[in-house]
Amino acid sequence: MNLEGEYALDKSQRAHRIASGIVFAVWIGLAFYTRGLGQAFRTAAYYLLPLSCIWFSDAMAGYTGGLLGRGRAIDGRSHPTFLRWGGWFLLLFVPLFLLILFSLNK
Repeated sequence: MNLEGEYALDKSQRAHRIASGIVFAVWIGLAFYTRGLGQAFRTAAYYLLPLSCIWFSDAMAGYTGGLLGRGRAIDGRSHPTFLRWGGWFLLLFVPLFLLILFSLNK
């Protein structure tokens, strides 16, 4: 008999949450330090979707019914691992690529 509820987290999910929270805080702190409070709020709003894809990948994987390009509906459950790594891609790799690109352009 399994006595753990759905809210129970495995250790890898907890590690993803802690690491993504740290990265999220670093991006907001960097935005606040360089551009001020307004940019920090915009940065936080931008990174909420990737953060939620990492934190709540199991729950978000079940969303269906949305439309993709050319009128195709999402009719199957997504894999939570793909959703989590997509969140990491948007939270970490895209901003790092842009920072490197802009620093090389100066």
